[in-house]
Amino acid sequence: MSARVHQLLDEIREKSVKLKGQVAAERAKNETLSAEISELKTAMEGKSQEVESLENKVTELSANIESLKEQSVKSESPAQTGAVLSNEEIDALVKEIEYCIKQLKR
Repeated sequence: MSARVHQLLDEIREKSVKLKGQVAAERAKNETLSAEISELKTAMEGKSQEVESLENKVTELSANIESLKEQSVKSESPAQTGAVLSNEEIDALVKEIEYCIKQLKR
């Protein structure tokens, strides 16, 4: 064969080796990204469960506040009912609800 044919074959070999290297690098990158996706999905599931838990807590606390409001409206004096909360206790519940809402917004 002529020198030109040998030269072309060598160029083709070089290019094929280079392409194999690029394919191997892309496969490794793909595996890394797949692993990262799996980790992120796991983290997202954990956050979703946390959000659900916080939503349930907010619902429960809201119901408690409504119940307490109804009790305070029904009571004629604070001395008659032992279940009436002080303003500080109500403020604490409101702050806890606000905290839960902030957690949900994350």
